[in-house]
Amino acid sequence: MGTPHVHHHRPPRGRPAPRAIYFAEWDAGVSDPSRYYRGSTRVIDRVEDPHGDDIRVEIYSSQSVAGDVTRLIAFDEGNYERTHLTIAAHAREFGQALIAAADRSTRLPATIRRWTDDDRD
Repeated sequence: MGTPHVHHHRPPRGRPAPRAIYFAEWDAGVSDPSRYYRGSTRVIDRVEDPHGDDIRVEIYSSQSVAGDVTRLIAFDEGNYERTHLTIAAHAREFGQALIAAADRSTRLPATIRRWTDDDRD
C-alpha cells in the first residue's frame, strides 16, 4: 500500500468578474474556501422624503474554488439590510411590482374628502 493522496483545494488566481468593484481574499484555513465580491451600487436619493433614508441596491457574489458563483441583490435603507433576492427573475418581478404600485399611487386622488358625522350612516 502506498501513502494516501491528500487533495488540497487551491483557489484560482485573478479577479472573479470584470465588473467587480471590490473582491475579498479567499477564505483561509477552511476546507471549502470561497471569496465574495461586490458589484455595482445604485442609490435612490430620498432627501425629500421625511419618512425614510436613502435606499441602496447592491450586487454581491460569492465564488467557490470549483468556480461556482452565487449572486445576491441586496436592498437596504439607511445601512440596514432589509431584502435579499438571489434569483434574477425575482428581482425583475419585484421591479415590475414597484412600477405597478407607483402607477397606481399616481392615479389615486391627492386629497380625500373629510369624513363627517353624516358619513357614518
